[in-house]
Amino acid sequence: MSLPDGQPERLRNLWDKLSAGVFVQPEFRTIVVGGLAFRCLPLPRMPDQEPKVLVESGLSFLAWPRLSGYRYRWVLVPRRNVVEAQPQWEISALDVQEWITWANQMNHVVTYSTFKSGAGVPWSAHAQSVPLWLNEQTKATVLEDVAERILVEFRVMPFFDQIQIGVLEGHPARGILLTGSKEPDGAKQVAQKIFELALNYDHLKAFNLVIVPAQGSSARVYFFPRRRDGVSIFGPNRWQVSGMELCGMIPAKSQSEFENLSETTIRELFSVTIPDETEFEAFLHLVETF
Repeated sequence: MSLPDGQPERLRNLWDKLSAGVFVQPEFRTIVVGGLAFRCLPLPRMPDQEPKVLVESGLSFLAWPRLSGYRYRWVLVPRRNVVEAQPQWEISALDVQEWITWANQMNHVVTYSTFKSGAGVPWSAHAQSVPLWLNEQTKATVLEDVAERILVEFRVMPFFDQIQIGVLEGHPARGILLTGSKEPDGAKQVAQKIFELALNYDHLKAFNLVIVPAQGSSARVYFFPRRRDGVSIFGPNRWQVSGMELCGMIPAKSQSEFENLSETTIRELFSVTIPDETEFEAFLHLVETF
């Protein structure tokens, strides 16, 4: 599966036309957390500029332009959740596989959050997509700078011989990275394994995904289990912790928050929303036992 020829450029041109006179690139602050350069941007709670336009992506989902925060930002909405009378939260392995295709061919970072784990409007399954490079100097993710400890090598896991699984080391949130080989089934197996893990962990309820461009493999997808108690809001300022925050972008809901965000606050955000060490070890047992 792939995007139609010329589709990335067509989508960028459409976004530029829709955003003319509306979009303003916000400033970013860098907050270093354990050597990782997290980015904070002011993104006040207000109605976003969201043209009522759903664009054919060339894949199984529609692309909805959002004109706030990030240039060329899209919401990726499974087609079934547009045409059905009762849209669903549950995703499929095919959704993940096609988000991987989009990330690779658009050179975007794609994040997915469940309703218990930081998702907002629309109130149905959807992913967020922003360019890997926010500008010439700034990436949208810290994850490419995070080390990993290999837990499962390629050609080891039955029925998933084209994937490798590593545990993140150095990120303030606990998670894993699934990498697909360049073989034809690499990305498909990554998507299927993610679906299996999410289903067995908490029946597709409590996790985040961050999909980054594949860098010579077929897929690179970060899986962050979330606390099963559903915590996604931190403190009286109501920080929303979603896939975007885990990716490395921290939207501040006010100018004061933007100016005062610190490493301490970022670590606190994750400490109350991500499984603790004991809970994470139990999750890794789920991974290691296949």
